[in-house]
Amino acid sequence: MIAELFVPLTIHWAHGFGALLIVVGFYRFATAESTTGRWFDLVVRDHGGIRPREHWMHPLDDRILELCSASDLVPTPAVIAYNIEYSREEVNRRSSELERHSLVERVDRGKYRITRYGQQYLSGSL
Repeated sequence: MIAELFVPLTIHWAHGFGALLIVVGFYRFATAESTTGRWFDLVVRDHGGIRPREHWMHPLDDRILELCSASDLVPTPAVIAYNIEYSREEVNRRSSELERHSLVERVDRGKYRITRYGQQYLSGSL
């Protein structure tokens, strides 16, 4: 009779204590990760490091521009795609869009170079 009374109560207390440990553990993990990650530095501490995008832009556009800016080479969409792990077709579409908005220029058929305007976008000075 006494065991029937105390065993369920003990089990509930054990489950409650376990849940508390889990919540505290997740809280410590989340706060440690949020204050040490690069995204935290960009968003909270130095939100100026985030470039404002135009409404027509895609996150892939930044990757294309950054790769084109990394050297004086004139890459093709295939070379860009290989280096940023996207399909050549998708990079080709976005490169054409970037050209339409003067962020890259077509040097030759299928070869693109970042423009001064594109460099200004990357530096955040637009």
